[in-house]
Amino acid sequence: MDRFNPTNWFWFVGDNTKVYASARNIYVTKDDPAYVAWSESNLTMTMPDEAELWYYMKAVLPPWVFDGTTFVQPGEGAYTQTQLKSYSGVVEDVAANSGMVAAGIPIGTDPITKRKIADARTAAEADPEYTTTVVGSDGNLYPADAAKLIEMSDAVIAFGTVLNDTYATLHTDIDAGTVTTLQEIDAAFAGVARDIKHGRRNHYRGG
Repeated sequence: MDRFNPTNWFWFVGDNTKVYASARNIYVTKDDPAYVAWSESNLTMTMPDEAELWYYMKAVLPPWVFDGTTFVQPGEGAYTQTQLKSYSGVVEDVAANSGMVAAGIPIGTDPITKRKIADARTAAEADPEYTTTVVGSDGNLYPADAAKLIEMSDAVIAFGTVLNDTYATLHTDIDAGTVTTLQEIDAAFAGVARDIKHGRRNHYRGG
């Protein structure tokens, strides 16, 4: 028997008709060449369901493939609509925290930095003479007056709006079947980053 390797193993799931191939994260038939070769020296164990099997696969598969019940892909290189939506949430989170240039200042867009910018905006709106120093994401210090702080806050808000709109449009397109790949999702959020850099407000308008 081979040494257990969750990245390249086979299980029956539910009964002995569905063979799960971990290397491809799909179900295969019993005459699948890789399974036939593997089964010559290994015993195929049965798992009651995918949720139970996830115990073995969670260390080698990305969390977004599992919805609490299922995680197996419908085919090699293909994903369910639920998996695509989960992946888009992961990519949006990365994009939302990737930083930007606002009012000419490179800044972080993590929750703490955005809260500081929002607080500075409140102060700037209350006092047109308000000034402060912004610590840029490059580590440099940038003096900022009230007008610049409001401009910075506007840019951050616009960035968040575009991300939200992109996320929502992607979900609509996933439901419609016009977005079916991870690459399309990556490209949509990459487009947001490019548009923010060049001052455009919306890149992804649907497939």
